[in-house]
Amino acid sequence: LFLALGGTPDAGGTWSPALNSGTGVFDPTVDTAGTYTYTVTGTPPCGDASATVTVTITPEPDAGTNGTLDICNNDTPQDLFLALGGTPDAGGTWSPALNSGTGVFDPTVDTAGTYTYTVTGTPPCGDASATVTVTITPEPDAGTNGTLDICNNDTPQDLFLALGGTPDAGGTWSPALNSGTGIFDPAVDAVGTYTYTVAGTPPCGDASAIVTVTITPEPDAGTNGTLDICNNDAPQDLFLALGGTPDAGGTWSPALGSGTGVFDPTVDAAGTYTYTVTGTPPCGDASATVTVTISPEPNAGTNGTLDICNNDAPQDLFLALDGTPDAGGTWSPALASGTGIFDPAVDAAGTYTYTVTGTPPCGDASATVTVTIIPEPFAGNDSNAIICLNDGAQDLFNYINGSPDSGGTWSPSLASGTGIFDPAVDAAGTYTYTVINSSCNQSDTSDLEVTLAPNPDANGLTLSTGNICLGENNLVEISGGTFLVDGDYLITYQLTGANASANTVNVTISSGDGSFIILANELVNIDLTTITIASLVDTNTSCGADVSVILPIDFTIYDSPTPQLTTNGNTFCTSDNATIADLTANIIDSNTIIWYDAATGGTPYSDTYELVDNETYYASLITTDGCDSLIRLQVTVSLTFCEEDIIIPDGFSPNGDTVNDDFLIRNLRELFPNFTLEIYNRYGNILYKGNINSPNWNGTTSENSIGNSEVPVGVYFYILNFNDGNKSPIQGRVYLSR
Repeated sequence: LFLALGGTPDAGGTWSPALNSGTGVFDPTVDTAGTYTYTVTGTPPCGDASATVTVTITPEPDAGTNGTLDICNNDTPQDLFLALGGTPDAGGTWSPALNSGTGVFDPTVDTAGTYTYTVTGTPPCGDASATVTVTITPEPDAGTNGTLDICNNDTPQDLFLALGGTPDAGGTWSPALNSGTGIFDPAVDAVGTYTYTVAGTPPCGDASAIVTVTITPEPDAGTNGTLDICNNDAPQDLFLALGGTPDAGGTWSPALGSGTGVFDPTVDAAGTYTYTVTGTPPCGDASATVTVTISPEPNAGTNGTLDICNNDAPQDLFLALDGTPDAGGTWSPALASGTGIFDPAVDAAGTYTYTVTGTPPCGDASATVTVTIIPEPFAGNDSNAIICLNDGAQDLFNYINGSPDSGGTWSPSLASGTGIFDPAVDAAGTYTYTVINSSCNQSDTSDLEVTLAPNPDANGLTLSTGNICLGENNLVEISGGTFLVDGDYLITYQLTGANASANTVNVTISSGDGSFIILANELVNIDLTTITIASLVDTNTSCGADVSVILPIDFTIYDSPTPQLTTNGNTFCTSDNATIADLTANIIDSNTIIWYDAATGGTPYSDTYELVDNETYYASLITTDGCDSLIRLQVTVSLTFCEEDIIIPDGFSPNGDTVNDDFLIRNLRELFPNFTLEIYNRYGNILYKGNINSPNWNGTTSENSIGNSEVPVGVYFYILNFNDGNKSPIQGRVYLSR
């Protein structure tokens, strides 16, 4: 600062305020601007001398520190000022000048190099400058998006070739392909979008582009097949003969008669047919073949028949077939000959099937011959016939035993000129029946011995019977049949009226009399029933009588009802000592009732018989018609203790004479086993508590002490609890006397 003083100052003075240097040297980096005083000490008597230096500090300009800028050629313009180090002052200038005319660097127009930033200083400070070195890095190129349409059976292809533009090599694909490179294999890789990425050199970022892959399925015509078809088979679809899983909608060549893929062996020729399925680009067409072979069907001819006599010589069934059957077939069922020769003497009539084995794919062919053996004639077996004189004309054919052939002739001839025998004009004797089979030159005869028999005479025969009770059999008496020959007869009777049925019985008639029984199971309804004789037949001749001369008869079936008991009529109080008479009194009927010890039969009880609890009795009602009950009434008696049987005495005398010595309530313990009894004196003191396990009160106290344990003569009060859930407690008084 000394140098800043004017004049010729003396050296050796001091500065204030003191400087950091401790001398007069001012350091603007540590000392502050301001006024500093320089003092030179005077030699007495001279005083001190001083002068000042006013210091002003001007700040230097700051251009920052040198920097660098690495920029990608496709980056947006950037301000170089931001690339300077330090804290540069704004407002400086750049050189060389940038295209923007400012400090903004555009990599698309400005060149790489060193750019100087200068800040002008304020005197006494000089200018300041710093540089930014700019480097431009080229961006990566992944090309442009592309597509790849590939057939699923194509060879693997490089996705790089599907990118647009001029992509850089050496990039990566995601998702990763099965090849580990950019080779796409449609057999293993999936359709979709694959991204190609080229890594950028900083500061340039990565570049990417996509390839969208579409796999078009190849057409499937299946695999080659064959069709072996019989010439009589129904038309068949060649598509079904292809192997694999061919696509529908293809075309066949050469064309078939159907205009489709249906092969008709009656119009289409054997050979190789090609099936073509058109592919969707980029896939080509697919084709497969079906080789068709037509096999001739076997011929068993058509169905035939053979009518053969039972005595004919064996015949070949093959000759009975119609059409032009192939030889060498087999017959079933097998014939005795082991071939197709039918022998009527050993083979049975029926349907025989001739089968010619087909050569695959043709099935077997078959036809039948239905063989009918004309049997030898059969006139039946020799027989006997009894014909009733009054039965009218009869067909003798019906009397021949066995199963004779119809259409035969009789000899000697009958008056009818046929086989109808009229007992009024034709005589008894032997008649021969002859059957002739002219086609087989055979005949057969049988003899029928005809005997004429008179019809039974029922004139004078009468029926008689009585009325019965329901459930009984009824005996029918026959009398007056004196014109009947003694013997057995089948009589059929009919019941009408209250009962309806019919039955046949065997009745022996002797001297015009006989009888039969109508069982009770036919007589199930009461009231009037009529008996009518429907037929009377002699068992020896099978000739029947004219039963219109036998008059019907009537009889009545009376009811045998079961008696009915009143509700709870089987229940009595034990104290009633009920008897059979009491049980009868509970029957709802005024007729006579008899009680038994069994449902049927059994022994009757007397009216005075005393009833036994849980014992069963059976009642029968005797009607005014004298009918006993068909079904007896079953009654099981129940004897019970009745509530009204509880008897509470008015008093007792516990004097030791064994008569009425305790307070006994009759039937209490039997009817109410859960009871409790309490005895009180007139002051309300309880004297006794008892239940089923306690003895009856005997006039002593067990609950209070009143002198000795015996209570005096007097009136005492009781409370009786029944504890049965229904009956309310009762209270009363009892007189004790000694």
